[in-house]
Amino acid sequence: MPSKQPPAFGSQAHWDHRFTSNTDPFEWLEAPNVLDAYIVATLRTTNDEEPELL
Repeated sequence: MPSKQPPAFGSQAHWDHRFTSNTDPFEWLEAPNVLDAYIVATLRTTNDEEPELL
């Protein structure tokens, strides 16, 4: 049985091909503001004097 090589995730060509050949939207890609309500709620209730968002 031939061994299958893993995708070349470090290659720019790999990603160029992947995103141009598959135009279906990815469900994990969301607009940045999707998390706004959660971030604001957390920042309002934190006891940390200098909270950081990582």
